[in-house]
This record gives sequence, C-alpha cells and structure tokens, in this order.
Amino acid sequence: MVKNLITATHEKKDSIDWILATLGRLPADKVRNALKGDPLLDRLAPLLLLSNTENWITEDTVDIDLKFLLKQNL
Repeated sequence: MVKNLITATHEKKDSIDWILATLGRLPADKVRNALKGDPLLDRLAPLLLLSNTENWITEDTVDIDLKFLLKQNL
C-alpha cells in the first residue's frame, strides 16, 4: 500500500495533498523505509510526526482524557 501511494504521488499531481495526508497517517517507520533517498520524505516529515506511531497524544486513552479536560469549566 505504501509503495502504491508513493507511486501515485508522482503520477497524480492533482490529488497529491490527499495522498500525502494518507501517507502521513500510516506507520512512520514503514513510510520512512519506503522513502529512503526520496526527496518526498522531506516534504512528508512534518506529517509523520502526527502519525499514531510517533505522537503519544493520538492514543485513544489520551485523546479521551484531553477531551474530558477541555469540557471542564474552572
């Protein structure tokens, strides 16, 4: 799947933003390995920081706790 999306970034210039967003949600280590030496990795690096495997805030339990805190009126 990762390789197919990478190929699509070179072929479908009109939907590259959606393809990059999708790549950014996949496991960061798989995407980094697939993009070794590809300049696309530099463009994608900030999105990979938001992936579930890189960002502890995206874990379900943390997300639930943060939403609970945001609902509080102090």
